[in-house]
Amino acid sequence: MSKAFDNSCYHKSVLTAEVVANMNIQPGGIYIDATFGGGGHTCAILDAEPTASVIAMDWDERAIEENKELVGEERLSRIRFVRGNFAKILMHMKRIGVEEVNGIIADFGTSQQQLVRSAGFSFASSTPLDMRMSPHHGSITAADILNRATEKELVHIFSEYGEEQYSGRIARTIVEKRVIQRIVTTDQLVKIIFSCVPSRNERSRIHPATKVFQALRIAVNKELENIEFLLNQSSQLIVPGGRLLCISFHSLEDRIVKQYMRAYKHLWEEVTRKATVQASEAELLANPSARSAKMRVAERKN
Repeated sequence: MSKAFDNSCYHKSVLTAEVVANMNIQPGGIYIDATFGGGGHTCAILDAEPTASVIAMDWDERAIEENKELVGEERLSRIRFVRGNFAKILMHMKRIGVEEVNGIIADFGTSQQQLVRSAGFSFASSTPLDMRMSPHHGSITAADILNRATEKELVHIFSEYGEEQYSGRIARTIVEKRVIQRIVTTDQLVKIIFSCVPSRNERSRIHPATKVFQALRIAVNKELENIEFLLNQSSQLIVPGGRLLCISFHSLEDRIVKQYMRAYKHLWEEVTRKATVQASEAELLANPSARSAKMRVAERKN
């Protein structure tokens, strides 16, 4: 019988019960948690099957170092940690001698730990506009993009990755302001956005800077391209009958996963074709940030 998931792992991980219910966890199975973060999904899988093991990946070295001890001694004996970007998952698995696994879970959400502690992610305080998930896996920062990109390129980033209604106005103002002074901090960018957004929008349910910050984070970390790389490699790792679980937090991510699963019907049976898996009312009460989480599941065909 599986043990109840407890708070010894980072409790903010979303859809942990649903991950267990949809992963089809097998005795002795090997699973990849492509986004270890606080360890919630890794712990849930290990608790569901005492003979299963997990390869826990994260490209943020601090996430592994700070959270691996929280999983507990017994669980730790069944985890192999891999530091790296899931966009290169095949290379990382080859490096540790793993040729096939029974399933992969990838949660594309940004952890609250990262939003609070890393420079540039939050507009709640003034920090350098960095926004790199891992400084070791990229050299381009949000400040680099804001100060080097053309107005047309900025419009594309804000509208494509942030679906920002005022992309043109914001991009034009950024280009004007950076001639006078480089834009290097979050509060500089927030002031520019506020100057471009009509006052009625300032009372919107979301902060006026939310979409632009999301767009820059996606661009800096190449998040959508990384998802595509992961999906395209997953079929080479997951055995027939094994499952691929992807948790998205906005429409751009979800659209990529949906299109992939439907474009490769010869490889995958889409388990969640009619409806994505979403958080229960109980989880929403405990963790409101789970409201936008959607999980798609596909099973590898023979």
